[in-house]
Amino acid sequence: MAVVYWIGRVALESNRRLATQRGIIQLLQSVDSSLKDAESAQRGYLLTAEPVYLAPYDKALRDLTPELAALDAAANQGDLADPEIKQLKRLITDKLQELDRTIKLQRAGDTEGALAVVRSNRGKDLTDAITSNLAGLQAIEVAEFDLANRRADRATRERNAAFFASACLDLVFLAWAYRRISREINWRAVAQEELRKSHGRLEERVSERTAALAAANRDLESSNAQLAAANKELEAFGYSVSHDLRAPLRHVSSYIKLLEKNIGPSLDPVNLRMVRTISEAARRMGSLIDDLLVLSRIGRAALAETNVNLMELAEEARKELASETTGRAINWEIGPLPQVRGDQALLRSAVVNLLSNAIKYTRHRNPAQIELGSRRENGDVVCFVRDNGAGFDMQYADKLFGVFQRLHDPGDFEGTGIGLASVRRIIQRHGGKTWAEGQVDRGAAFYFSLPNERLL
Repeated sequence: MAVVYWIGRVALESNRRLATQRGIIQLLQSVDSSLKDAESAQRGYLLTAEPVYLAPYDKALRDLTPELAALDAAANQGDLADPEIKQLKRLITDKLQELDRTIKLQRAGDTEGALAVVRSNRGKDLTDAITSNLAGLQAIEVAEFDLANRRADRATRERNAAFFASACLDLVFLAWAYRRISREINWRAVAQEELRKSHGRLEERVSERTAALAAANRDLESSNAQLAAANKELEAFGYSVSHDLRAPLRHVSSYIKLLEKNIGPSLDPVNLRMVRTISEAARRMGSLIDDLLVLSRIGRAALAETNVNLMELAEEARKELASETTGRAINWEIGPLPQVRGDQALLRSAVVNLLSNAIKYTRHRNPAQIELGSRRENGDVVCFVRDNGAGFDMQYADKLFGVFQRLHDPGDFEGTGIGLASVRRIIQRHGGKTWAEGQVDRGAAFYFSLPNERLL
């Protein structure tokens, strides 16, 4: 009986160790899952700036507190190596600090700063280190689990042998021991099945998180492109910087004019040409500043929406530009244009810019062909201005709507590079899109779309 009792104690200890190892493996999996939940929520918040993504982030932080405490307890009891747990906690602390930093930057409105932290790959390196650390610990615990399982199997075999040996001595004890063994075997089978299901659920969650993270990364890349375009324009600094530049520029222009008036007759042609070059540069800079102010106001002013007849608006724009077409042979084709809901002044500015652009770049065509029309596409209305002018190389099409982006020599075609940027900002504020098509010396076409809900 003493031998049977001793063998029984060995089996119970083996099963206790199995339960401990299973709990530690599940705990490591929970830590990994909570970290992935926190990172996914952080990505969603950076992508959308929607506070709803902070709820799963806060829950993940709450879950991590008892999970990390449980890891400490396991290390204190000798179930986990203390140095590895300390290293894992340091990595997790650094990762949570990195997530918290990006969220605080996003809350403060510093989206670019938050993205800079993400692009530094510090967060990715921490995630990789944590994943590697957790994988190492899990590998150790799985190995320990397998060892404990083999010990339990061996103990079970020895116990069964002892029961059979003692059957002839005490049938009652054998029945009791058999029931005890049966319960423990069933419990271990249930535990192993639960562990298998837990592994399956974890793999499913990892796959879901990976797919969600990939989608978030794609959306984040798209948002980065939009943010880069917005930052190049003058949303944040254009208005104040332009105002600060106007006063000293006026002084420069005034003093240059006085200088040319007072000493111009005494200057030789070379020096007089330099004075006039400075005056022209100051005038051009004044034009640039004025255009910057216009672009800044477009981004800041509220839309004064009303019913707009694009056909009438195009005719008004054409009359406004009559001084630029004097003495020119231009064949105009203005097709049917719809009525829409929008800011009439802004839409008029967009049409004037596009028509002025076509007039300018057809300067060397006789006759010039300029067409303004519209069509329906995927439920939206698409308007276009097409010409037979200088055109452009399509590989540079993405630069056309940027601030100060010009594809032609200023000596050939004047301008500040603000007009098309203003058009894009106006159409974006109406929920539409802008794009262009062209070939060098074979003309160009500029398009803008307005969503279906703006049609009357």
